[in-house]
Amino acid sequence: MAKSHIYLLIVFLSYLLYESFAESQESLDRKFNETQEKLNLIEDQQKVLLDNLSKLEKSLEQKETSWKNLIPSDFETKIDRIEKLLEALQQKSENKSVSPLFQRIGCKLIYIEHRGYQTWTSAEEHCRQMGGHLATIQNDYDFNAINSQLEESISYWLGVSDIAKEGEFVSIASGKRSPFFKWKAGQPNNLENNENCVDIYKGHMYDSNCDEEQSFICEAHGYGKNQSLKSVCPNKLLAMAKSHIFLLIVFLSYHLYESFAERRESGQSVCLLHDPPNQCGEFCLTALKPMLDHIAFHQKEWSTCDQQKLNETQDRINRIEDQQKVLLDNLSKLDKSLEQKESSWKNLIPSDLETKIDRIEKLLEDLQEKFDKKSVSPLFQRIGSRLIYIENKVHQSWHGAEESCRQMGGHLATIQNDYDFNAINSQLEKSVSYWLGVSDIAKEGEFVSVASGKRAPFFKWKAGQPNNIEGKDNCVDIYNGYMFDSNCDEEEVYICEADV
Repeated sequence: MAKSHIYLLIVFLSYLLYESFAESQESLDRKFNETQEKLNLIEDQQKVLLDNLSKLEKSLEQKETSWKNLIPSDFETKIDRIEKLLEALQQKSENKSVSPLFQRIGCKLIYIEHRGYQTWTSAEEHCRQMGGHLATIQNDYDFNAINSQLEESISYWLGVSDIAKEGEFVSIASGKRSPFFKWKAGQPNNLENNENCVDIYKGHMYDSNCDEEQSFICEAHGYGKNQSLKSVCPNKLLAMAKSHIFLLIVFLSYHLYESFAERRESGQSVCLLHDPPNQCGEFCLTALKPMLDHIAFHQKEWSTCDQQKLNETQDRINRIEDQQKVLLDNLSKLDKSLEQKESSWKNLIPSDLETKIDRIEKLLEDLQEKFDKKSVSPLFQRIGSRLIYIENKVHQSWHGAEESCRQMGGHLATIQNDYDFNAINSQLEKSVSYWLGVSDIAKEGEFVSVASGKRAPFFKWKAGQPNNIEGKDNCVDIYNGYMFDSNCDEEEVYICEADV
């Protein structure tokens, strides 16, 4: 009898569990059906949305065609021409902004004028026209590098003075106190209260009268020959920045390690649940409890899992519906605004657009022509009937010298007559050869001007010249008052004339 009762109890409990599970499953099925209906509705809405998008794309294509008709057919060609003109102007501006005569000396781009004696104010103006200022020496390294290029017994102006306030020597480039001095013993002495400008003489600095005419040293504002000053002398703060970055990395690494260690330590803590069967003393319940607990546990697990998935699905559906509502509303507004803006866009394009573009193009061409006329280095001086620059220090081949003259806005000089020859020759140093812009490279014996491409109009050959020794003397130079034909690869100083 006891066995039959236990059997009936098991059957009864199993039935109760089945009914409970069936009811739960029915509720889930109902919710899934509702969810499926919502998904179907969303699919229908998506079809409508895609259809609207397709219509909008076609509308945009049609309107794009109508907008294109508002723009001249050669609009792109004209814009390209304007862009090229602007690029050419920009290139000329960059080339003009800093004279090619600047060279890297120490950590700066420096130009040293050995012969053009000027007052301190005039020398500063000269440096400004070249794209810089009178030089301010920053440190002992720069001082030694620059001083090694100076001639003995010549004073050179620097960009430092105490004109504003006696005793406060300020850089003319930065407006701040000059960072470096190497005074001669007893300097500065402000003799007769009239010495306010700084110069270099035989490796030391002096304060001198600003009205004295001296040679001078210029420094470039920023770039020269496509070389960045920052790449020449990198900032000392870079090393400090690297050390700070290293310390930051160490700190972050330590912080991440501590966080990971804490999480790993907490992850090892396991909470074990124990519920020993002490509430039922009957043998049957004790025997059945493991099975009942097992069934109840899985039922709860299934219900929880299904409910969680259902909730997540419902949340996603709700978000999608909200997004679709916003999107549909935006599409509706966009479609309306496109029609309104089309008329306003038409008004933005002037009816005489092509005429205006032609005017801009003409103005740019005129501006480029004016710019070309003005892109001549301020170092050229009137000698004879022409603007001439005489390079006394830099030795180059004939071709290299011609390229340097081109960068200055001219060519190697072609002497026109005896008057110009005598005027130029009077400025040349003795026993030094100077390249001229004349050669017979194209055809032996026909000496042609590199500036005009025509036969040179004037010669004053030394007796026995030209002799074309070994068939290699094709370029003309001046030496001690006479012309010679020489090897074009020889490195000599040179004479430039402005291309005006």
